[in-house]
Amino acid sequence: AALTASVAARGGPAITPLETEAVPGAGSAPRRTIPSWGVTLDGDHLGALRTHRPPVIARARDGATVLDLRTVDPADDAVLSDVLCSLRSPATQADGGRSSAGAPPRAGEES
Repeated sequence: AALTASVAARGGPAITPLETEAVPGAGSAPRRTIPSWGVTLDGDHLGALRTHRPPVIARARDGATVLDLRTVDPADDAVLSDVLCSLRSPATQADGGRSSAGAPPRAGEES
């Protein structure tokens, strides 16, 4: 709740808390899961998250990015909030950083 409130207060992307299931031991315990909590945000932000310093590991599911917070220390919420607030919307990622209404001016037009 603190993470979602922090991101919202700073004008970051809309994130939604959700229940997740983590796989213990990187899959070494087949068919076993651990109940967990995470957040989801619209669009695929995996590339931006993984290249961030520090990198943030997430997964894509159903057109959204899911971050499982099971192993994130609450003391790192501020860092994660910074990372999430630095993300651009999927629409601006697709068009090279321009908003859908922000096409570059044509020759002879003012910007």
